[in-house]
Amino acid sequence: MIRLIVKMTAALGIVLTATLSVSAQAHGPKQPVVTAATVSVDQTILFVDGADFGRNPSVTLGDFALGGVQVDATGHQLSAVMPALPPGTYRLVITTRRNASAECDMTIGSVGPTGPAGPEGPTGPTGPAGAEGAPGAVGPAGSAGSAGPIGPAGPAGPAGPAGPAGSAGSMGPAGPQGPAGVQGPTGPAGSSPVYFAGWVRGDASIRFGTGFTVTRIGLAGSYRITIPATSTGRFLAPVVTPSGSNVTASVVGYVKSGLDASHTIDIEIHAVTTGALVDSDFTFIAMERS
Repeated sequence: MIRLIVKMTAALGIVLTATLSVSAQAHGPKQPVVTAATVSVDQTILFVDGADFGRNPSVTLGDFALGGVQVDATGHQLSAVMPALPPGTYRLVITTRRNASAECDMTIGSVGPTGPAGPEGPTGPTGPAGAEGAPGAVGPAGSAGSAGPIGPAGPAGPAGPAGPAGSAGSMGPAGPQGPAGVQGPTGPAGSSPVYFAGWVRGDASIRFGTGFTVTRIGLAGSYRITIPATSTGRFLAPVVTPSGSNVTASVVGYVKSGLDASHTIDIEIHAVTTGALVDSDFTFIAMERS
């Protein structure tokens, strides 16, 4: 078992604290690795960076199986549709088709304030006393007086030199922690890629998602998504996923207009058994190319 602890701040405004746990066998398939996880500002799309996600992995967050899972051609980037969740900590599990998995504890919501300082520890023992200094030299005796009364005592001799300093006592206990300083201002938000995502019903109405329109092209199973020009003017990379288990969905056309820089994405839904065009719900994401 390999256990890593990662602390990150999402560029899109969600604070995450993750504990990554990857199960590995000595000679098993390649293990997926998670290096970063972010959620879009409207909390509808989950983005995960890492490696070896494979094709069509399953993704769960807590007790929820996420839909709309998409993996790029390198296997390093994954996206999925987020359910509506209250703030809290949830277990993110990514499992490949060969049953290799990466797990991540995600805390969604603001981080709480620093807790109060703990109680002061007991006072340490007193260090040993230093060694006693050597006695000073005895002053000279006064001269003997002549017979008669005893003369006054001679002056006191000079004080002897100071003895060596005793060894230092042990260090006392650390003082209590001071109060937390004032929180600094929030830094500027990092740049994030431009993307559009949504859920489209079989009748071409939009279940959720904004910034695009959907129209039907033919009698059944053909849809056209129109996205206006972006601020950067870059091309988009569209990916589509069917909502039903008995149909397939594919992007059959993509055009960026040379007149107004708008984007047109054509999508077809086919029945698995007959191959005929059929109406069906689908999800899509169109992310700006770097």
